[in-house]
Amino acid sequence: MPKTVIFLGAGASVAEGASSQANLFIDYFRMKKAAGADIDKHLVQYFKTFWKIDLHNDDLDSAVFPSFEEALGMLEMARERREGFHGFYNIPNSDGIGHTIEDLVFLMADILHDRLNQNIYHVGLVNRLISQNRLKDIAFVSLNYDILIDNAIVAAHETVDLDYAADFANFRNGDDWHAPRAGRSIDLLKVHGSLNWLYCPVCKSMWLTPKRKGVIESFSRQVVRTPCKTCRGRYVPVLVPPTYFKEMSNPYLVAVWEKTERVLRQCEQIVFCGYSLPDADIHIKYLLKRGQLNRAVPCPTIKVLNWYPGKDLRVSEDEKIRYHRLFGADSVDFEEISFQTFSEHPEACLA
Repeated sequence: MPKTVIFLGAGASVAEGASSQANLFIDYFRMKKAAGADIDKHLVQYFKTFWKIDLHNDDLDSAVFPSFEEALGMLEMARERREGFHGFYNIPNSDGIGHTIEDLVFLMADILHDRLNQNIYHVGLVNRLISQNRLKDIAFVSLNYDILIDNAIVAAHETVDLDYAADFANFRNGDDWHAPRAGRSIDLLKVHGSLNWLYCPVCKSMWLTPKRKGVIESFSRQVVRTPCKTCRGRYVPVLVPPTYFKEMSNPYLVAVWEKTERVLRQCEQIVFCGYSLPDADIHIKYLLKRGQLNRAVPCPTIKVLNWYPGKDLRVSEDEKIRYHRLFGADSVDFEEISFQTFSEHPEACLA
């Protein structure tokens, strides 16, 4: 098992140009407006009815958008409880709610696709870990949908294999991706899913789209959706949104979570990069607590690297409280180091 687990939170992707959670909606609608592109009618209706924001006529720069957790959480709770809203989604569990949920998920995927046009720091981190002969002792746990760390590791594919802990149908297809080989694999555990995973609920197969954001390609509203290679069924994304109400029934995702727990139970060090341990991530906290308590070896050392220039001290203090509450006040080492700096000098933080 790897000695060190590196958690990659949203801050690691923001370093490469991704929108922060706070700016996700405004960045997306600015992008659509600049491109002169239409906005799906379900989103227009949803934001006008729920949040009193007219996406066509209001000044979006002064609009007060909800957080992504609020926007998606309202609809997920309604679908879970099979309830509707007067004058809007009147029919419990209606297609309207499902359609808007899908639009919100792909909104996030679309803005990630648009904004992430560089991969400097993830590639630099992987290359330095290889040059220092440390990569074989590392497992990555990514909380992000993007494929920055995936592509950084794939760039070294001749010397290492990428192990997602999922049994992809590609392994039996024989022409585009092979199963990770013993002694050569690096764990990349994407517990919230990934933009390059496609699941078919008909034949229960999952496909990897290597180096490409298959979700964007297969679910664009402007093109015919790509059918499953095995049964011609309709793919669905494997993306778990950052809300309290998480759907965790996908069997491949269950395998990823089980592997993550095993890694956390046996590692010697955990390094959190760009991750604030938000309150909504109760599933992650549960996973970390199981890794902390259900282990036969001493507890790991814990480092938090979530600093950036100009960071509000109150935000930092709130983060410290959340980490101390979960792990204990004497168990966490906070470093004023950004993901960019860590990627340039990982040896300074790794055991």
